[in-house]
Amino acid sequence: MTSEDQAFYEDNCQGQYIARCSNTVSRDWLKRKERDAERKISDDAKRQHMAEERRTQQRLNFQEMAANLKDCETQGAHKEARNISKPRCNSTYCTRNGLGCEMVTDDRRASILSTFYGLVSLCDQRLWILRHIKSRKTSTSKENSRKTRTVAFFLLLDDNGGTVRVCRFLFLNTINVTDRQVSTVLIKTSSTGAVEQEKEEVVWLAKLLEMSESVEDYHKARIRLNVPIMKFIREKKKK
Repeated sequence: MTSEDQAFYEDNCQGQYIARCSNTVSRDWLKRKERDAERKISDDAKRQHMAEERRTQQRLNFQEMAANLKDCETQGAHKEARNISKPRCNSTYCTRNGLGCEMVTDDRRASILSTFYGLVSLCDQRLWILRHIKSRKTSTSKENSRKTRTVAFFLLLDDNGGTVRVCRFLFLNTINVTDRQVSTVLIKTSSTGAVEQEKEEVVWLAKLLEMSESVEDYHKARIRLNVPIMKFIREKKKK
C-alpha cells in the first residue's frame, strides 16, 4: 500500500469514527432530554396534586373551624344537673393515707352535683373546680421526671363550708368530669388565681370568619387585625 493509499484510508476511517461518535452523542443527548422532559412532567403533576390536596385540606379545616366557632354561643350555656351514675371510692388506700372519701355521703355527693351543674356558665364551673383543688410543683429528686405538678382535691362536707380532702377518683366521679377538664382549668389559670376568659376573643373570631370569603382572606384579616384587637380586649378585661 502506497503512502497516498495509507493517508486516504486513515482519513476515511477517522471520518467514519467521528461520525459514529457524533451519532452516539446525539442519541444519548436526545434520550437524556426525553428523560428530563418526562421527569419534569411527572414533577409538575406531583406538585399540582399536592397543591390540590392542600387546598382541599384547607377547605375542610375552614369548614370545621366555621362549625366550631358557630357554636361558640352555646359553649357556656347552662347545663342540667346529672344523676350520680358513677361509683364512689371504697379503697382502703384512701383510709390509710388520711383521705376522707368515706366521710362524703351519697346525699352530699348528690347535693354537690346539683350545685355544680346549677352554675350558669362554663366559666363558673371552672371557677368552682379551681376553688376545690390545690396545685403545687412536685418536689422530686428524680431526673427527667414526667410528673411536674401534684394536685389535691377537696369536697364539701356540709353547707357551712367545711371541706375534706378526697382522692381524684371520687372527685371526678362526684361532679362527672374528666381529667382533661381539670387540666384545662389548671392551664387557663392565670398568675392571680383567676380563670382566663376567652369568650370575647372567640366571638370576635366568629364574626371575622363570617365576613371572610375564603381561608386566605380569614388568615390575612386575622394577622392584620389580631394584635390591636386582642390587645384592646385584654386591656379591657384588666379594668
